[in-house]
Amino acid sequence: MFVAVKTFRPGDLWGGLSASALVLPQAMAFGIALWVPYTDDPAAAALSGLIAASCLCIASGLSFGTQGQISSPTGPTLVLLSGAIAVLNASGLSGEALVTATLLTVAIGGFLQLLIGGLKLGHLIKFIPYPVVSGFMTGTAILMIMSQGRNLTGGGEESLADGGWVPAATAAVTVAAMIWLPRWIRQLPGTALGLIAGTVAFHLFCLFLPGSVPEHWVVGTLPPISDIHVGVDMSYLPQLPWTLMVVSALALAVLASLDTLLTSVVADVSTGARHHSRRELMGQGIGHMLSSMLGGMAGAGTTGATLVAVNSGGRYWAGVITGTTFLLLILFMGPVATYLPISVFAGIILHVAVFSMLDKDILRWLKTPQARRDGAIALAALSLFGAADAWQVATGLGIASALAFADAIAVGIVLGTLAHEWGHFAGARWSGGIAPTRDVRTLFPIFDLDLQKSDPAAFRAMSVGGNVAHWAVVLAVLAFLPLDSPGRIALLASTFGFAVSASTTEFPIIGRAFRGASPVESFAGLTGDKLRRDRWIGAAAGLALYALI
Repeated sequence: MFVAVKTFRPGDLWGGLSASALVLPQAMAFGIALWVPYTDDPAAAALSGLIAASCLCIASGLSFGTQGQISSPTGPTLVLLSGAIAVLNASGLSGEALVTATLLTVAIGGFLQLLIGGLKLGHLIKFIPYPVVSGFMTGTAILMIMSQGRNLTGGGEESLADGGWVPAATAAVTVAAMIWLPRWIRQLPGTALGLIAGTVAFHLFCLFLPGSVPEHWVVGTLPPISDIHVGVDMSYLPQLPWTLMVVSALALAVLASLDTLLTSVVADVSTGARHHSRRELMGQGIGHMLSSMLGGMAGAGTTGATLVAVNSGGRYWAGVITGTTFLLLILFMGPVATYLPISVFAGIILHVAVFSMLDKDILRWLKTPQARRDGAIALAALSLFGAADAWQVATGLGIASALAFADAIAVGIVLGTLAHEWGHFAGARWSGGIAPTRDVRTLFPIFDLDLQKSDPAAFRAMSVGGNVAHWAVVLAVLAFLPLDSPGRIALLASTFGFAVSASTTEFPIIGRAFRGASPVESFAGLTGDKLRRDRWIGAAAGLALYALI
């Protein structure tokens, strides 16, 4: 990945510094949210977020893939990595073994992201339907909100009379400051204002405590840079669950790539330039591998910080300036973190989740009768599975396990089929194809592509869209569902088996279409025998994944 070095401009300095003020609190907050439940060391957890922001910004910046791109830990990558850690912990890992497995998962994810960029697969991200992205972001926001209960109560060890109200009040002040202060103080971003106001409020509140401030309410001194260990402890490698790690890493690579390229598109609109997806994703992959070797977490391009950098004059070198700033902060701000309350970072996470990630238009799908029907089918299927899975987890009865397994198989096929059909529809519409929907009483297909009036590219986009969508379902199940019961593993295996079956059928069609064949010619060889054979291939793949996990 050799590219011409871009010219440094003064705006890069101001853009990078401005973005640093925005990203700093968020990076520390996400690091704390990820690691504190497992390590009880908020200072090292905050450092993990700063290391990730520094490595990703510098590597991405030096790739010169997107003008003004700023990268750091993000909500989606936080939730996905938190789910991966929960699964690894449930598999029996703890302490240093758990840390090693998580860092290697980030490293593998970085390598896969490097491959996605190197093989020029980044353009496939655009075929993921908007409802999938919207639902994923909204679900991530809800999980982020739910994860902050412990930080809002200070661990729940102090009663209200003993000052147990302080963390929640501090978070409330932080959120209020992030909402209101930017209206009057425009020189600083909302996260920086929230950090300052929340910290001041916390120490004022603590004046009314009957005793001293509990140590677990504050971050504590950041470890010195000499304590950062390069690499991982190789002695744990034989006991690691590599299948779980690789699957989680694949989900992380795809999600981080999607998050980053969406930010790149936003940056292009502001700069008038055009990003280079191959270089950007390869830079992000290298950044993830470097971050993991230094003890950092995962991340992606961040829209808010990128816009701040661009509007402050930052272009190609803004990310490098931001990453270098974090390196200097790691070197010199260690003692300052002693005064930073964890509840302030909880407030920042709540603000990011509610105001930046919850999609206000997520219910727009109710306008379409086909979408209302399919949404109701998906909701009913998930409710049925949830009830069976809860019964199995609560009782452990054999009949409950069998029912949860059977429900998972059926629900996985239903979700995969729905996503597949809507992915086809999204691909056809996205490419400008004439694709009117069918009568709501017709279950499948949900639309007809007018091949006479549509460009041949619409058929190719339609074909690719369905496959991207059903694989997105597999990644969503992996990201949001802890694989700690037979039913949940079966749901992942079922969606995976459907995806393998559908892709085995449609990849040859897509290949012929991209080689210039007409739609009719592309379907050559698609017989009933082939469809049955592909279903058996999918079933075998699902059973193999179930057995491995």
